[in-house]
Amino acid sequence: MASRTVGKLARAMIVSPDQMNLLGAPADLLRSALQPGFRDERYKRLWRLSRTREQSGFVYGHLGFESQSEADLWADDEQEFEPAEVPNGAASPFVIRLKDLTMVFQTRRQDIRVASFISAFQAMLRTIDKNKQWRLEPLTGKMSFHNWRREMEKISRVRFKIKKEDPQPSDGGLVSLMLQCKPDLAALELRAKDGIEVSGDLMRELLQHAESGYGELVAVGRRKDNPASERIWVSTLEGESVVSEVPIDPETGEATFETLMAELGNVERPD
Repeated sequence: MASRTVGKLARAMIVSPDQMNLLGAPADLLRSALQPGFRDERYKRLWRLSRTREQSGFVYGHLGFESQSEADLWADDEQEFEPAEVPNGAASPFVIRLKDLTMVFQTRRQDIRVASFISAFQAMLRTIDKNKQWRLEPLTGKMSFHNWRREMEKISRVRFKIKKEDPQPSDGGLVSLMLQCKPDLAALELRAKDGIEVSGDLMRELLQHAESGYGELVAVGRRKDNPASERIWVSTLEGESVVSEVPIDPETGEATFETLMAELGNVERPD
């Protein structure tokens, strides 16, 4: 049972390929991609899309995953602990405004972060696009990490990850050393309540790799002029996502449809 009373909502805009717009309105194409039961497996998680409902020009649904984790469970018959696989999962509610394909979605703490939601949602959209050009972009437009960091009062978290199937760097740096272990996924995370120093050699290496397509870097900060909202810079987005704190249902841990709609009402898509 969930007990938290505050959750986080992130924002993004859906961009449809120009050539597909010749085949129909972007909203109609989006509807054809929102197929209940959609499945996409990544990092041992099976992502699925729920049934969606449309109301007054908005689409509401859930995108989530299920997985299995190992645990030792008590067996009464044997009077012993035995290894078992335990189901796990989480789902993020989202709302899309059909007139401009702007969306708001809830992150779920460590289970579903901004980058993982966006990757799974893009994979779903691209099932109707053989050229794989549907994408999600930040509402603030593209921005380099260096320009983004200048607007931050502090950066409290940095996470870098690289998958086995990603292009592999060969410069002999820290990332190359991590990959010598031949992992399916290598990750490095830094946290500091008072702020991370991002001008050193380590950050330079991680950022250079991410900007060159070797892995993904995510940084979390707060702006000097608006410390109430988190700003998350994602290298694969080439920009930031704004994250706001909102009340959630303490029983389910979810923001309600009304809360998502209220947040989306504050969001304008750039021209």
